This record gives sequence, structure tokens and C-alpha cells, in this order.
Amino acid sequence: MKNLLTLLLCGLLLFGCSDKYDDSALRNDLNDLEKRVAKLEELCKQMNTNISSLQKIVDAFEGHLSISQVEQITDGYIIHFSDGSTATIKNGMNSGDAPVIGVRQDADGMYYWTLNGNWLTDEKGNKVKAQGTDGKDGVDGEDGTNGTDGKDGADGITPQLKIENGRWMLSMDNGETWTDIGQATGADGTDGKDGVDGKDGANGIFKSVTEDDDNVYFTLEDDSVITIPKSDHSKFAITFDTTDVAILNGGESKTISYTITNATENTVVKAIAQDGWKVKVNATSTNKGTITITAPDPIVESEILVFANDGSYRTVMASLNCMQGQINMADNSINTVPAGGTQEIKLTTNLNYTVEIPEEAQSWLSLAPETRAMREDTIVFEVAANDGISRHATVALKDEQGSILQTIIFRQLGTCDEIHVETKGELENVLADYDYANIESLKITGVLNDVDFLFIYRMMPKLKNLDIAEVDIAALPRQAFYKSTNVENLILPNTLITIGEKMFYQSKLKSVVISASVETIEAAAFNGCSSLATVTFEKGSHLKTIGSRYDYGAFSGCSTLTSIEIPASVETIEASAFKGCSSLATVTFEQGSNLKTIGGGYSSESYYGAFCQLENLMTFDAAACTQLQSIGDYTFYNCSELRLFKIGTETPPTYGTYALSGINPYSVLKVPSGCADAYKAAYGWHNFASITGLDE
Repeated sequence: MKNLLTLLLCGLLLFGCSDKYDDSALRNDLNDLEKRVAKLEELCKQMNTNISSLQKIVDAFEGHLSISQVEQITDGYIIHFSDGSTATIKNGMNSGDAPVIGVRQDADGMYYWTLNGNWLTDEKGNKVKAQGTDGKDGVDGEDGTNGTDGKDGADGITPQLKIENGRWMLSMDNGETWTDIGQATGADGTDGKDGVDGKDGANGIFKSVTEDDDNVYFTLEDDSVITIPKSDHSKFAITFDTTDVAILNGGESKTISYTITNATENTVVKAIAQDGWKVKVNATSTNKGTITITAPDPIVESEILVFANDGSYRTVMASLNCMQGQINMADNSINTVPAGGTQEIKLTTNLNYTVEIPEEAQSWLSLAPETRAMREDTIVFEVAANDGISRHATVALKDEQGSILQTIIFRQLGTCDEIHVETKGELENVLADYDYANIESLKITGVLNDVDFLFIYRMMPKLKNLDIAEVDIAALPRQAFYKSTNVENLILPNTLITIGEKMFYQSKLKSVVISASVETIEAAAFNGCSSLATVTFEKGSHLKTIGSRYDYGAFSGCSTLTSIEIPASVETIEASAFKGCSSLATVTFEQGSNLKTIGGGYSSESYYGAFCQLENLMTFDAAACTQLQSIGDYTFYNCSELRLFKIGTETPPTYGTYALSGINPYSVLKVPSGCADAYKAAYGWHNFASITGLDE
């Protein structure tokens, strides 16, 4: 198009050499063309601004940012995010020939760019992402050292537009290459009379920007909506020791204190008085100060506006009610427990007042019958139990004319015993409206990841009973309950394959239900769980190995465990698996046992048989074990109370060093019928006082 302008200018110069030629029409055409080019260039600029802003909005959504302020300007909006970044949305209107660029969320939860309502694709036909992807997890390090962080995910790609030679051009690589996507302007029409201006076209990307008390909604041209929550304004706020200034006589002064939450060194507090009242602000520190108010004579009811600015874009306003009289309240922000009950509000006043509860809160918040009159110094509220999400109510104390003297803000968190998590990493958000810090029992369904388990570990200190049987996960995050002090009773996921090394190491776990899907319990998984009294294996267990690493057996040191039944599927019990379970008295095996090996071992520093040092073990019933081949070194070493040992294997298993050394001298060995002589003759089995048949 610019080439066309150049040709026209040259033509003008040529014709300008003649005095007889009237070039006014050509000049008008040229001016009109220049205006059209300028308009298109401005349109392109505005569209690129909005595309860039759309990218920021998608990034903010993905990064769980909130919006601190929506600032309306002459030609659009400036969106302020909680991390300090901004995005500018222009109100420039779309030409009928302009491409419509937007984003849309696909089934995988990711946002992708669209062009004229269709997916924007790269040269390979793949949809172009508008948001970056997470980096892969780093590789786990050795014990004691964390794995390295994964690389950052790739940034989302932001399209760019330009107009060249009257054509729309699109770039997906920051201007390195450009693709022709269509004519920027239609052909010139025939000359005619100037028509009236047409109506503005629709917005090229954003159809509307709206907001309510909680969220800002960005509606795109294809009617898709991106919702971003507003910041919790309580993060920057000004509070007073009272919001009502009651002065009995004109000319008298009263000083109140204020506190700024999350103040900065640049925070400034200003106050505006009216109706003859005077006000002076005195900052005593960055976040504290006083406001001195002087009443006019005669006293008239008025309002003082107090503004606090953090030196940036955050400004909050509060008001002080000025009147003749007095009403004082210790605390006007009440957090009530989910269980409900009565709530007393203490106040002193010389004013008549009524209590007004919002209509929408009257189903759960009411005045107790004991509250007698408007001048009562104690207001008693009845709060109903809340078995749902959190709820809020602002109660007003009003004078006889209906003016608000004071407000009381009630906030009641909810409680729950079962939740569903649709997306990994969203457990905290799902529980945001519940009193999760006081939840004692919870069933979780859906999906979880390491972030969610960390939240359980750190933020739910009173959670004692946890059922995650219906959580879809094959392996728990590494050491998810390592030294955990909250969860006592646990039902593991039905899809779990492995219970990892040190998963519950020295935790306060009291009981655990191990799902049938588990195939391996690794070394030290429950090591040192001194409160673990009950271990239940679901029927149909697929468990193959109960593992260990030297002295770190899967259940070693579980000093409260008194009995256990090993599933039939178990083939190997490794060394030190149950070492030091000082209360373990009975060990049995499920019928049809596939057990082949009971491990053991020793070093110069220690010995670590699978069942050694069980000072209270009295019965080891392996009558169901018909395939047992070997018993390792020191396996039952120092089991001084072992009195009954049953085994179902006809051929005596190989016997390791000191495998049965130190057992009770009156112990009895029961073996398959007709096999007693074979056991008597086999090495090591003579430690028993008597050897008889299982049926004897």
C-alpha cells in the first residue's frame, strides 16, 4: 500500500508541472487513502496490544494470579495483577477485513490460539499453545539429597500482526517469519456522495470486560470466557480501634489508632473531614498511627474519609462515622466455627440501635432470645452449623433514622468429610472454603500429586483419618508421609503398585489398610512407626515382596504391632523386615502361601534377620507355607519366647547361621506328617525341644 502511495505522489509531481491541470480530485483520493492506511495501521497496533494482553491474561490464569485492580481508561482498561504486572486492553474496533485472533481452552485443559474461530496450527499441523508447559520433574537424588529441578517449561507463543502492501501478515516466532493471511482492505468503490458514518464494528478480540465482587470476566469474540479472581483486599487494608467517633460536646477532640496491614515505606494516609469537623493524621510508624478528630459546635453527624495508598497502585478507603454519642465494640470481625453455636458481642453505648441481619444470612444467623433491648451491652447471636462451604454476613447496627452506627462481619468456614479433586495440584483450592486446618476425617476421590500431599502434610495438622482408596495414583510421592505427625489411620489407593522407601518412616500412623494392588513394600516404608498397631492387607493381595535394606526393614521397629497375617501372594520376606517389632506375638500366613524365602544377614556391626529380636514372639504359624526354601542368617535370633513354630514344607528349608539361636528351650516344631525325622536330621532344626507332625 505504501508503494501505491509513492506512485501517486510521483504522478502528482508530474502533473504539477502544468498550470492547466486540476489535481484537486487526485489529492482528495490520496488524502483518503492515507487516512485509510493510518486507520489500518492504528487497528493493527491496537490488535497487537490486545493480543499481547490476552497472552498475559492466559499466563495469569495459568500462574494462579489474581487481579488487584481494574482501571478504566479513555480507550480501554488497564488490568493490574497481584504480581505487579499489568495488561492493557484497547477498545479499538475491528475492521470487517481484520482477522479475528483469540484463545480457547481445549479438552486437555490447555489454552490454544485461534484464527477466525479455527485452531491456529504450526507447519506440522499442531495447535499452537498460548501457555507454557510444566518442566519435567528432576531425577531423585540419593537419600538425604533432593533431586535436581526440572527445566522450565516452554513459554506460550504470542502471535504478531502487521500490514504490508495491503495484506495482513501473521508471525508466530517473534517476527522472524511472516505468513500472508489475507487482504487488509477491500477494493475501492465507485465515487459517490459521502455517506454517514457506520456503526462501530465488534471488538476484534475482547467482546467485554466485566467484574463482580469476586472475579473479573474476559469474554472473547467467540464467547469463551476467562475468569480470574480478584485479590483479597484484606492483604492491604486499614483498620481502626473504632469506626465510630462519638463526642459529647462541641470543640472536644478524640484520638483513634489505625493499623495498616502489609504497609510499605511509601505508604501514605490521608483523611478528609466535612461539615465543620477537623481531622489530623499522625503516622507513628510505617504501619501504625493516630487520627485526631475535633467536633464542631454544635455537633452534626458527619463522615470522615480515610485513604491509604501503598505508594503504588493500591489504595483503600475507610470511613469514620462522627456523631454525638458513643458506641464501642471490641471486635467487629467474627470468625465462627463450622459447628455453630452462640456468639456474644460485647459493646458499650449510649445510643439506641437496632440489629439488622441480611436477609440472605437469616437462615443460619439470628439473634438469640436472650437479647432483650436496643441498649443491651451484650448482643447474643445464634449461629447454625455449617456442613457446606464458607459463608459471610455483614450485620448492621442502625440508629432510629436508619443510619449505620457499626457493622459486624461474620465469617463461618465450612466442614466436610468427602471431596473430589478433578485436577492434580488443586486440593488446596478445593478446600479453600472449608475449615481444613481442623478437619479430622476426610475421604478424597479423584487425582492427587506431590503438591497435594505436601498440603496434607503441612496444612492439615488435625487430620487423623484419611481415606484415599479412590484416588487414581500408582505410586505415592517420595516420602509423602515421612515423619508425619497428623495422619493416624490410612486407607491406601486401590491403584497403588508400590509403597516406596521410607514412605511412612517414623510417622505417627496407627493403622493402615494396604490395597490389593500393591506389589512391593520397599525398605523402611514403615520403619520406626512406633504407634502402628494394625496392618491390614486387602483380600486378593498382589504383594510379592516385603523389602529391606540392611537394618532398614519395611516394618522394623514397629514396636506396637502385636500380630500380622502375611498374604498368600508374598514370595520374599527380606532381611530385617520385622526386626525389633518388640510387641509382635503372632505371625501367620494366608492359606495357599507362595512364600519361598525368609531373609537374614549380618555384618561386623549388627545382625538383621527378618524376625530377629522379637522378644514377645510366641507363635510363628507357617503351616500354609508349602514352598519355603530357605531361612537366612539370624532370622529368628533372640526370639526368646518363641514356643510354637509350624511349617508346611515337607523338605526342610536351608538353614542360615544362628537362624534359630536363642529361641525358648521348650519350643515345639510342627511339620507335615511323616517329615519329623527329616527335620530332626537336617542341620539347625535340632534347636527345638520336640518335633512332631502338624496333626499331632
